[in-house]
Amino acid sequence: MIKRALLIGGGTVALVGVCFGGTAISYFRTSANYMSESVQNAVPIEFQIDRARQMIADLEPQVRRNRHVIAKEEAELEHLGKRIESADARAE
Repeated sequence: MIKRALLIGGGTVALVGVCFGGTAISYFRTSANYMSESVQNAVPIEFQIDRARQMIADLEPQVRRNRHVIAKEEAELEHLGKRIESADARAE
């Protein structure tokens, strides 16, 4: 059964390749994009908005974590700046 499906699929790809030549890939990509857009257009706007809200909510822990890291690094940078100033003062 699987072997038969693979043979039919391979034969179809070969036939399309022979008929359309190098432009077959372009036709496949255009068809895939068209189908993808059709599926996306079928999804209700409310669902897409809820999905976007959920994606934003999922990012919140990472944003909080990165804010903490940035604040920590800024404090370390300030500390290093003061150390450099004191080392420069001692060197003069």
